[in-house]
Amino acid sequence: MVARAEGDTAIPQAKQALAVIRSGLTQVGLDADRDVFGWMDGEAAIGAFPISSGLLQQFGLAAAVTAETSDRAAATTMLDKLSEAIKSRIPVPLTETDRKAGEIDIKEWAVPVPGVGSGGLFGYGWRDDRNLIVGLSAPAIDAIAQPAATSLSANPNFQDVMQDLPPEKTGYAYFNLAQIYQQLQSIPVGANQLLSPQATALLGAMRGFGATLASNTSDQLTIDISLALQPFTASTNTPDETPTDPTPEATPNTPDAE
Repeated sequence: MVARAEGDTAIPQAKQALAVIRSGLTQVGLDADRDVFGWMDGEAAIGAFPISSGLLQQFGLAAAVTAETSDRAAATTMLDKLSEAIKSRIPVPLTETDRKAGEIDIKEWAVPVPGVGSGGLFGYGWRDDRNLIVGLSAPAIDAIAQPAATSLSANPNFQDVMQDLPPEKTGYAYFNLAQIYQQLQSIPVGANQLLSPQATALLGAMRGFGATLASNTSDQLTIDISLALQPFTASTNTPDETPTDPTPEATPNTPDAE
C-alpha cells in the first residue's frame, strides 16, 4: 500500500495522507518507513468502544489498535522509541508500570490524577509473538486484551450492514451508529450539545455504516458504502391528539397503516 501511494500514478490524496503520517511520526522521533511501515507486514485494525471509567471516561469512548507482524524485534524497537518520545514530550510526570490484563503482560504509562492517584494513559502488550495490542487508557487495554465473547463478524448488526458489500477488499470500516448515538446521549455533554438537531435526528435514525476499499490497480480505488436504517415504527401520538386504536406492530405494508 505504501508503494502504491508513492508511485507515479498514485492518487494525490493517498500521497498527501502518507506525507501527513510521516510528518507526524517525525515529530515524535520516529522514521515512518524504518520504524513503523517496515514491520507492519500483516493485518491491522483500529477500533473505538464505550467506557465508563479511566482518564477518558468523560468522553465515553476509548480507542485501541491491534497489528500483526512477523518481526516482533523491530516492533519492540519502535515501541521503545515511542516510550522515550512520550516521556520527553508530555508535560506531566509519567509512571511506567508492568501489569497483567487477562493473560497478557502489559507495559503501561500512567499520569497522576488528583484525588485518585494515577490513571493509565497508554499501554501495549503482545497477545502472541505476532499480534501486538495497543490501547489508549487502561479500560481500552483491558477490553482488547480479553477474548471476545462474540466476534465482530458474528454480530447481527455488523452482518446486516456489511452483507451487501464486496467480499474482496483491501480494507473496511464499520460503525455501530446506534451504539454511538446511545453513548453520545449518556456522556455529560450529550448529542444535542455536540450536534445540531438535524444531525442528531439523522444519527438516531441509523443503525450502522459500513464501507469497503479495494485497490485493483496503482491508480484506481473503489469504495463501496452500506447504510442501515433503524426499523420503521408508527409515529406516537402527541399530547394534543386523541388516542386511537394502537397498532405498534403495524408497518407500511399492513392494511391498517397510514
